[in-house]
Amino acid sequence: MIQTSRILAAATVLALALPGVAFAKERLCMSLALPPTHPLFTKVVEPWAEKVSEVTDGRIEVRILPKLVGALPGQYDVAATGQADIALGNQSYSPGRFIQYAFVELPGGGDRAEATSVAFWRTYNSFFSENDEMGDVKTITLFTAGPGQLFTTGHVVNSIDGNGGFKA
Repeated sequence: MIQTSRILAAATVLALALPGVAFAKERLCMSLALPPTHPLFTKVVEPWAEKVSEVTDGRIEVRILPKLVGALPGQYDVAATGQADIALGNQSYSPGRFIQYAFVELPGGGDRAEATSVAFWRTYNSFFSENDEMGDVKTITLFTAGPGQLFTTGHVVNSIDGNGGFKA
C-alpha cells in the first residue's frame, strides 16, 4: 500500500509539473522605431502583438521594446544577428541592399496603401520568397504606404502633366 501511495504521489507531482514544461512561455522582443502614439503602433503593431498572445493561448508574448535597437537602417541586421527577435524596418533606408523590394517605391504603383500592400505581399510570395535577399530572417509581413505626395512651395501639382518644366 505504501509503495502504491508513493507511485501515485510521484505521478501526481509529475502530472502537475508537465503542463508548465509543455506550455512554457516564449517571449519575443521586437525592435520598433515608432512612438507608442503612432497610428502604425496603436492600430497595427500593438493589436498584432496581442493577437499573437491570444491565438497561442499565451504561450508566445511579443514584447515591444521601449526604444529602437541599433540604427533604423540596420533593423535587418538587428534581427539577423539576434539582437531582437522581431524588427520592423524599411528597405529603402538601405539603398542598393534590397534590390528585390525597390519596385514597390516606383510611382504609379497604386492609389491605396492596403491594395498596394496586398499586391506587394503576393508578389513577394510568388517571385521572391524562395530566393529572398533577406534569407537570414523570416519575413512575416511586407507593406507600403499610400501613394507618394509631392510637396512644393509656390507651385501646385494636380496631375503628372502639371509638372511641365518644374524641377523638384
